[in-house]
Amino acid sequence: MSSAGKQTKPRDNKRGNNKGNNRGGKNTKNPFAKDPVQKEADKIKEQTSAIGEQFAKKLAEIHQLQESEYVKTMKESRAYLKKSVYPKIEEITNKENKIKDAIASQKADRKKFFEEMKETLPLRQKKEETFPDFIQRNLDSVDNEIRDLESQMMNIKSLQEEKQLVASIDRAKAKRRQIAAFEERKTTESGGDYKKQLDDLKEEKQPYLDDLNKHKAIIKENQKKHDENFQKIKALKAELTKLNEQRDALNAQYKEKKKILDEKWTVWKKEQQEIKKQKDIEYKARKEKEKKEREEEEERRKLEEASRPPMMKELEACENLISYLDNLKYNKKKPGQKLNHALDAFGNFSEFKLTPPQRPRDIPERREALVAKRDEIKQIQAEALKKREEEAAAKKLEEEKQASEAPAKEEEKEEPVPETAPTTEEVAKVEETAAAEAASEE
Repeated sequence: MSSAGKQTKPRDNKRGNNKGNNRGGKNTKNPFAKDPVQKEADKIKEQTSAIGEQFAKKLAEIHQLQESEYVKTMKESRAYLKKSVYPKIEEITNKENKIKDAIASQKADRKKFFEEMKETLPLRQKKEETFPDFIQRNLDSVDNEIRDLESQMMNIKSLQEEKQLVASIDRAKAKRRQIAAFEERKTTESGGDYKKQLDDLKEEKQPYLDDLNKHKAIIKENQKKHDENFQKIKALKAELTKLNEQRDALNAQYKEKKKILDEKWTVWKKEQQEIKKQKDIEYKARKEKEKKEREEEEERRKLEEASRPPMMKELEACENLISYLDNLKYNKKKPGQKLNHALDAFGNFSEFKLTPPQRPRDIPERREALVAKRDEIKQIQAEALKKREEEAAAKKLEEEKQASEAPAKEEEKEEPVPETAPTTEEVAKVEETAAAEAASEE
């Protein structure tokens, strides 16, 4: 089988120029865009794409021929038969087979029945004799036989003869019962009217058989027309084979060009790695500097935060609640009406161990409590700022005192350091001098 026979879609070369352009990253510009080898590879890629377009076009023509109106009509007829005709025919046929099986079983039973009658009945049925009359005639014959045997009982001469005669009478009576049972079995085994059932099923089945023949004729006619397209499809597949051969040759050329470009890319990537290392060093240095600036900024922010009065959030919350009470809307003519508050209002008032006013007459009391709390917070802030100023002044004095004492301490510390360790005689001389100075002071 040719490659075109297997081909269902164009085999695009996925290792073309696009991959080359993105080897350095998603948005990296191809550094070899103007390279002669790259231009040749791009040209091969364009030729391959053009062949791919031709291939797709011819393949679409094949699909169009294969999916023609003829094929569509055949598919519709086959689908209709499969869904609406075959199941019904199969269903009716199954019913027919069951009846035929019953008929066959009945025939076997009848055959067995008549064989048993033939062996059992002493007389044969006459041509126009009914079955009941036929049975009755045989019963009469056996009854006559029984009467004859019973009449012989009067003339028996020995016990042995009596036993034999009794046995014969019993056999005749048993035979009579068997003959009487044949009529009942005949009625039981006659069964239903199978012929009428088969005729009804045949009548029911006929429309589906007509439908089957109709759609088979449609399929046959359209298949004939569809077969005429086969030569066109065969010619198009031959063209696909040629296109595949041309594309395979171009892909081989492209592979050679890409091998050269891969070597250039290897060198270029190594250079880019060195550049990236340098940029990483610069980036880390810049980030370190930014980190230091952020830390300094955070330190300044903390100093500014420390210099602000305490309880600023509490003061702001208190003033917001006073403003909330001042702007509260209600009917001043109804001081006893119930006030509605948002859910967060209860949480805000609870911070100061209060609840929102339930009636307009409760507003002044709540406002006075909040004003008192605000004054208390301001007093705490004033005392804290005063204490902070005093501590800052004391700290400044301490720093000034330490600064003034520092030069004297430095002078005390500055003693000549001998270049070498003192000898034993030098040590003794220094001790004698110190003892003499102590004695004169006393």
